[in-house]
Amino acid sequence: MNNLSEENLVEFLLVKLRAERRVSLSEFKRAVRAGFLLTEHDLSPSPSRPNELRYEQRCRNLKCHNKFPRHIIGYENQVFYLIEDSRIENEF
Repeated sequence: MNNLSEENLVEFLLVKLRAERRVSLSEFKRAVRAGFLLTEHDLSPSPSRPNELRYEQRCRNLKCHNKFPRHIIGYENQVFYLIEDSRIENEF
């Protein structure tokens, strides 16, 4: 089993946004926990954020590292939202 990657998270976020159009960071983290078989490493505490698990830090890092296509996904006030859904099919 592989550790959860930011690329996996972006793909999952796009699926969530296609269905819901908006998803808060906390809702996204809950969905990731329920939707993936997380490894022991994913579920271990983050070394740089002791109150957060590694998979939660990766969810937050999507914005910090600008890992998502910003012409399709927006982020404001801890909420991801779909900007344009006509190009998503060709994006990944």
